[in-house]
Amino acid sequence: MAFDHSACPHCRRLREERDDLIEQVLDLKEKLYGDCSMLPPASVPKCLGLSRQRSGILDALIRLEIATKHVLQATCQDYSRIGFEHTSNHVAVQVSFIRTALKPYGVCVENVHGVGYMIAPDGKRIIAELLAKERATEAAQIPQPTKEEVTL
Repeated sequence: MAFDHSACPHCRRLREERDDLIEQVLDLKEKLYGDCSMLPPASVPKCLGLSRQRSGILDALIRLEIATKHVLQATCQDYSRIGFEHTSNHVAVQVSFIRTALKPYGVCVENVHGVGYMIAPDGKRIIAELLAKERATEAAQIPQPTKEEVTL
């Protein structure tokens, strides 16, 4: 006969504490980020058109030699609303979208069987070049002060 945890006062107290903590984290995220959404990581080019969550995953793939599925799952949770549970296949689906976005640039996200995913150093270099071009374009679009403005 299985133990009924719903009637256990200790389990009930732990559930209440968990719910309070989730509410506190939600309040903190709202204070920090407004609508509980995080900004895309700075190391991901905007030209790829990735969502914040996919940008977070790509950022982890760029920073880590091999990004484990657990790390990528945690990244998905970081860019989601509190209490939203992803399926076990969610990371694979997001990586598939990232692969599609990177394909025109010749960058491949590789499976590391039983561990996670990785991007080869050449692919990371290509992404860094895309980011550098994007930043240079943005910097060129900033209006430069005229000689009269500088002397004032």
